[in-house]
Amino acid sequence: MNVIYILSTREQAVMGTTTDFIYHAGAFVAPLLVVIGFGHIGRWTVPALAFMLAYGTIVAGLLDLFEGVWSLSHYVSRGEMDHFLLQPHPVWLSLLTKQFSPLWNWPVLVLGTSALSWSIGSLHLKPSPAWVGFLLINLVASVTVKSAYMNVWGSLAFWAPRGAERASSFAADLAGELTYPLDTLPGSLKAALVSAVPTGLFAWLPSRALLGLGAPYEVWLTPLAATALTCMAVILFRAGMRQYMKTGSRRYVGVGQSG
Repeated sequence: MNVIYILSTREQAVMGTTTDFIYHAGAFVAPLLVVIGFGHIGRWTVPALAFMLAYGTIVAGLLDLFEGVWSLSHYVSRGEMDHFLLQPHPVWLSLLTKQFSPLWNWPVLVLGTSALSWSIGSLHLKPSPAWVGFLLINLVASVTVKSAYMNVWGSLAFWAPRGAERASSFAADLAGELTYPLDTLPGSLKAALVSAVPTGLFAWLPSRALLGLGAPYEVWLTPLAATALTCMAVILFRAGMRQYMKTGSRRYVGVGQSG
């Protein structure tokens, strides 16, 4: 837990909170200023874009709570999986709680939640229990998509330790945060950004579905993608663990060390 570090001194708590809020608020406001200047981007008005950005901010804040899950390729390639195997907990629980930081990004979650509430009011939406349910389901699905996507790439380290660690870092950069709608892009590029590189599932497609800017069935696409990616990640991880049990980490074999 990081509460001791954050609250070690009053000055550190204030400075850490303020700088974190300013950084994320700047990234949030910049796209909005562009849309304010033009009035809209296609069917996306300023409040609609604010909804999408707020949704993405909440997803990013939730993802950072479980940052250790993203580092599977690092643990595998450097032999750290042995540490997890020796602990009296399931491997999945050890991975999930590694670097768990529940209080580190609370300003991000506050920013996202506040902006989401403002945008809902500005759009004059009247959320029904079903709509709120779909919102929560899609938020969980977006977090799951990013986590599963990173673990699919991370599991490749069981077979190619050094290459997969670099590939995972590149994949994380490629699937960065999306700050503008994808509606105006060619169909083939949009398809790639919600499948091979699922950036569009982190905020754009769920927000589009929840705001009624797309077809009604789109509200189910992110949960379905999360299910499919999770199944793929689990299959690859289990196959990789069987491989790891036989070979261990082979990253440093060429320099006289064995796994």
